[in-house]
Amino acid sequence: MKNESSKVNGKRIFERRGKIFAYCMVSIAVVHFLIFFVYLNFEQFRMAFAYELADGSEKFTFDNFTKIFTDLQLPNSIMLYSLVNTIQYWLMGVVKLIITVFVSYFLWKKVAGNKLFIILFFFYTISNIFFCKHAFIFNKFFHLTNIYMLKITRMNINY
Repeated sequence: MKNESSKVNGKRIFERRGKIFAYCMVSIAVVHFLIFFVYLNFEQFRMAFAYELADGSEKFTFDNFTKIFTDLQLPNSIMLYSLVNTIQYWLMGVVKLIITVFVSYFLWKKVAGNKLFIILFFFYTISNIFFCKHAFIFNKFFHLTNIYMLKITRMNINY
């Protein structure tokens, strides 16, 4: 009877510790979200409408937005250039996302040519390690670097 009650109590203690651990892990993510997403977005929103006066105080204004739209109409506008760069950067992110989804589909689904695709996808990483290792071993036994350096010095090449 005592063994059964200790198992139940032990299970309850384990469940309680597991819940405490889970709450601690979730609290780290919640604090991170509050600081680096909510607070920073509110601060950026406030700064978008703020204009700093000479005495250090701020006033609420729409001048920043009027500056943007007037600068966009100029012929050599830095804002227009920045906007084009931002759109291009965003489009490249969308293209990378589509390629990533396509690659992950071929890596993990059972499709014809799946294994060949995985081999070709990871081949360059493996081949670099393989060839560098063999070049090092080959050079160690045959001293090719020294022979190559002797040929360069005989050619009288000045760097």
